Amino acid sequence: MEDNKLGDKFVIKILKCLLSASNKIKALNISKNYLTNEVSEVLKETILNLDLLEELYLHWVTFIC
Repeated sequence: MEDNKLGDKFVIKILKCLLSASNKIKALNISKNYLTNEVSEVLKETILNLDLLEELYLHWVTFIC
């Protein structure tokens, strides 16, 4: 999902889908998207609950307050 300029709304939807589904995702790349602190809580839950997640890419993400 790198460089899609999805913003908080769509990244949150994707993260919630990952949390609600039984999946085996090992890598997640949300680099180069316009994100604010609004996504941080769902991102934290994703990190804590996706047991198989090994790689998380956040290159060039500027969390805008």
